[in-house]
Amino acid sequence: MPEALWPDRAEVCVRVVWHPDPVRGSAVELRWQERVRATTATLEAEGYVVQRPGPRQLPALHPSADLLVFRLPEGVRPGPVPADGWAHLERYPDLPGRSAVEVVRDALFSAAKDSAGPVSRDYYVRALPRVLWPPHTLMCCLAGWIPRGCTDPAS
Repeated sequence: MPEALWPDRAEVCVRVVWHPDPVRGSAVELRWQERVRATTATLEAEGYVVQRPGPRQLPALHPSADLLVFRLPEGVRPGPVPADGWAHLERYPDLPGRSAVEVVRDALFSAAKDSAGPVSRDYYVRALPRVLWPPHTLMCCLAGWIPRGCTDPAS
């Protein structure tokens, strides 16, 4: 996960996509919630902070769960995760119209094309899973610049 997306002051941060053991019948959601809580408790016991940002996740629709797992320096508390910060979003929506990637890529291309001086077009724009979007966001993507001679935009 790019450091630009890490919580403030995090020493390490990863997105964990948790997949449950298969359960059938009416106990699916209860078992799913129990297992997510147990996984979270195990990670927290090892000194990690675990958050579940992003659109609400339900096992009936999407059996996996997105967890943001990170470590903070001693004495630093994590920022709040607003309960309603993603209420306006679906986890895996159909996107009518243009995506954030298309909008930002077109804006960067247009800015480079309309520039009076030499402007590098060495940039990248990537889609982000909604679990990584800031709260109350309507569109989001990751954009960055690739220095000349660098072939890996992640480096």
